[in-house]
Amino acid sequence: MEGYIDTDISGTYTFILTSDDGSWLYIDDILVIDNGGYHAAKSVTGSIILEGGQHKIMIKYFDGGGGAVLNLLWVPPDGVESAIPVERLKEKE
Repeated sequence: MEGYIDTDISGTYTFILTSDDGSWLYIDDILVIDNGGYHAAKSVTGSIILEGGQHKIMIKYFDGGGGAVLNLLWVPPDGVESAIPVERLKEKE
């Protein structure tokens, strides 16, 4: 899954990636979260400093069988943990 995320202010953004099995989060081609391997649903947190504006976002994911879970939350510099608002995400064209 690949696209763009819009950030309205500069600062430290924290992301929480939950998956069953492996998942990886990249922002601007930088690995922010490594939640790889075969495992039950597990959350991993990572942070990155971003300028306000548009940034490339990519999630790699695989399901090795059994349950399937993939969820991404964020904590913007001035906010609380929540789902990323859909208007902040854009598909790769």
